[in-house]
Amino acid sequence: MSIGTSIPTVKGLLVDALSARTWPTGTVVGYDPPRFAEHVEAGLNVFLLNDAVDIDHDVDVFNGSNPVEFEETYELTVVVESVTDTDGGDQRDRDTEAAAMLAEVVDTVASDPTLGHTATAELPQIGVHLAGGGSYEGGRGAGYLVGARQTIDVEVTATIANQT
Repeated sequence: MSIGTSIPTVKGLLVDALSARTWPTGTVVGYDPPRFAEHVEAGLNVFLLNDAVDIDHDVDVFNGSNPVEFEETYELTVVVESVTDTDGGDQRDRDTEAAAMLAEVVDTVASDPTLGHTATAELPQIGVHLAGGGSYEGGRGAGYLVGARQTIDVEVTATIANQT
């Protein structure tokens, strides 16, 4: 069997590892952003940003002109956000909570650079580490919400061995 990329596997492993962490009550950890169109709810969320991902492929072994084994490298963005209505707290509370949630993401990646992956014939190796990129947004939105959103980039290197 052949696989084209490790992205779905790694995203699933990352969500599983994050789900196993201890979060503030009510936190939703998900593969997708917890949004529908422009609707933003108050809550605590941890999710992967579904955005374009640039992948670098380094082909190691060929069978004729077909790549048999290659290494791919890419970054995934993890988002944490703490959002409440204006009656539920102030900006400092949201900033502090988002920073604590981001620390959980950092600890998750630092504590297990394989995300619990068990080697398979098609995907013998996965490694993750913090890439250093990230962002912070804070303030009022949608007229009545107060929130903080932080992101951090996780770099992934995976070896893919396609069976021919």
